[in-house]
Amino acid sequence: MKNWIEELPDRCPPDNAFDPDGMTFYRLARTNPITENDFLSQRQLYPNTIFKEVSECIARSLSIWDNFDKCTNVMKLPRHKKNPKVVMQLYLRTGDGVVLQTFKENHYSWWRTTNFDLHSAQVI
Repeated sequence: MKNWIEELPDRCPPDNAFDPDGMTFYRLARTNPITENDFLSQRQLYPNTIFKEVSECIARSLSIWDNFDKCTNVMKLPRHKKNPKVVMQLYLRTGDGVVLQTFKENHYSWWRTTNFDLHSAQVI
């Protein structure tokens, strides 16, 4: 049994989520250096929000991309332009959690475990 970083609903992560051992991903961060606050799910950021277009399981995951350019393109969206961000690189290993490709190409949802060492993430 994995120790998830936050409580997850039943059947979450989905059965088809997989171990990303050895894969590199990118994520937007609010701070440099990176802190635990750069790894908060939408549910943690907005505990009282009702998300109409995503499941509670997805709301408790973290958005990551397998392509640097696709990740940086997100910074061009109006909601991100107001709050400048940096891009972090994540090299995930077995035990860091599981991922599933969701939404658009190159986007993944990551359910993080308590094993993940946030100091392994690097701002690029």
